Amino acid sequence: METLPKISNPVEVEKEAREEETIEIGQWFWVIDEEGADGPPANSPLEGSGWFGCVTEVGSNYVRINEPRAERLSYMQVRVHFDEIEERLVRELNPQAIIQATISHYQIKINHLMGEVKTITDRLGVSQHGMIAHQAPNEGKALAVISEQVDPNVHKQALIKAKDEDLPALFEEIKDTNRYIAKWMSAESLGLMAQTDLLQGSIKVIEKRIFGISLYAGLTEEIAQVRKGKSATFEDKVHLMQNMMYMDEECLMDYKAGGIDINNIEGFDKWISKKDNLERCLPFPKCVALFRVRRFAKDRHDMDETTIGSFIRIQLEQADMSTFMYIRNGKKLYRLSTDIDFGEKMFPDIGKFDIGEPLMVKMFGEQVEKLMPKREWDFLKDQHEEKKRKAKKWNRENPKKKWEKENPKQKWEWANPHHSGYGVGDRHDLDRYVSFNKSSVYFDDAMEKLSDEIEKFNRMALVLQGILDRSPILHPHPKVKAWSAEGFDQIFKMIYDASSVLTHGEAPDFVQYWKECNAQATKDSVFTGQEECWLMAEAEKECERRRNDWRDKSDFRPKYFKPYRNPGPGFVSKAFYFHPKAKKVTFSWFRGRINYTWRSDDDKIAARITLPLDKVFNVSAYKLGDYKKFFQDPRTRKDYIQWAPFLLAAEDYHNGKQHKVDYDYDD
Repeated sequence: METLPKISNPVEVEKEAREEETIEIGQWFWVIDEEGADGPPANSPLEGSGWFGCVTEVGSNYVRINEPRAERLSYMQVRVHFDEIEERLVRELNPQAIIQATISHYQIKINHLMGEVKTITDRLGVSQHGMIAHQAPNEGKALAVISEQVDPNVHKQALIKAKDEDLPALFEEIKDTNRYIAKWMSAESLGLMAQTDLLQGSIKVIEKRIFGISLYAGLTEEIAQVRKGKSATFEDKVHLMQNMMYMDEECLMDYKAGGIDINNIEGFDKWISKKDNLERCLPFPKCVALFRVRRFAKDRHDMDETTIGSFIRIQLEQADMSTFMYIRNGKKLYRLSTDIDFGEKMFPDIGKFDIGEPLMVKMFGEQVEKLMPKREWDFLKDQHEEKKRKAKKWNRENPKKKWEKENPKQKWEWANPHHSGYGVGDRHDLDRYVSFNKSSVYFDDAMEKLSDEIEKFNRMALVLQGILDRSPILHPHPKVKAWSAEGFDQIFKMIYDASSVLTHGEAPDFVQYWKECNAQATKDSVFTGQEECWLMAEAEKECERRRNDWRDKSDFRPKYFKPYRNPGPGFVSKAFYFHPKAKKVTFSWFRGRINYTWRSDDDKIAARITLPLDKVFNVSAYKLGDYKKFFQDPRTRKDYIQWAPFLLAAEDYHNGKQHKVDYDYDD
């Protein structure tokens, strides 16, 4: 901690005067440290330890004190609860005297350090005047004089020590002292900067009002009709679906290519316009739901990683995070495009509207990262404890030495199916939550975050009011004011479907399901997954060929590659040979010669690939509808890229939609 200089006549502060004063931004206080401190610093009106700072923020239940800042110097800051002010803060009525004395202290220290530098250089016969005048001293004469007085070797060592140790240390201390001078010379501006931040808050209020007008006026929205039909009745309320849905997860279109992206919006419109899909996603006659294109970034392995290619990829990834509002009115369906980010939910959970309900808050440094109702935290805690109990039971039933002997290629530590990951609900995450109440100095921050979530819903109300007033898409409906509680309840009803995230029991384990299906493999089994392995193997060959080709100037290296006139093993196909002991499968097919311009029976060349059994999926063991257990659980639906290519291919196969191997060599 920085030690401030003592002043000759410290200002005495009376306790009664402190109690009557109102704390305001710009006032200065001595802050008493919490750990082992009995009072303010020794140079303050009272004896003890602590530091000197300025009030930069006054909250509803706390005051924030900051030290001045400077480059590469640490600084003190603290929030003090109103209940602790009497014990931890002592008002300084003459802060200018402290600040000026501190600056003078460091200026004197600078002069002392410069004197030490001069003493060293004079003792070693180094003329500073010659260096300032850019004139090299007469080294021969200097050495002659020195050699008569001291041993030249001793003088040489002294010069080396001064160059490598003494002078660098002094110069570094001079730099630090200059930083302290800059720090305390900026001290008086702390209060003014804090006042400026308050004015910035007023500007933000004005910006929010302008934004609200834009929302109502529809300056950032576009509406397109994607389905025609008859409207709902006048009496039907507009149901608002809380949960954000994701287009790629809901429809599973293009799952083989990593799911749909921003370029497939029209395809999604056609999908959701189908009766069954419409009833599942928007189940009420009048209904509004939010859809984001994707939850996770798409693996665009086919894009060139040049500067332009990377820029395009980043732009597409940002577009994939776009949110669309789908509005149903009877059989009609509309898509609203907007630049507004509504967050992960259309409106907060019901517990977050009730300030009286106990809440838990997770902090990241001094930032409120997340709020959660205590009942939800308790539920997740109970789930974690149940998972922990099952994990211990599995460990007892599967001793490490025995298990590793039977499974030499897997780690015992990660084989436990009840292993807790690092996400919401695990111990590492839940232990970071603390009770949210008025006793916390971060109460205002948590309330601000809560207000932000409610404000997002208010934005939604403005958008909906604008649609009601300026567009016929929800007609017929009563005339209401959506920003009032009575008007909102008259026409809207909130559906808290996001609570489905709190599912009971263990999430379906696809890896375990995969192993169980593959354990039933026979020589007559049909598999999928081999085509991707083959495409990746061919890509490695192609990348090696391009690296060795001096004519290829491109840095693009494909992740998948399909050679000309080579159909591969097929997306779904029967194995040519099954190796039960080695747990491998071999696939065989015919490819064409690429140097032939005509075709004949001799144009076919046998090709094959052998893969480990755990790289493919046994389609024959799949039962119709098995994919639904992974699709219906929100915990595994978001990971559809892992299971969809296998399970949906198997579903199509058992439905008679077999993916046939194409033996036409003209790709």
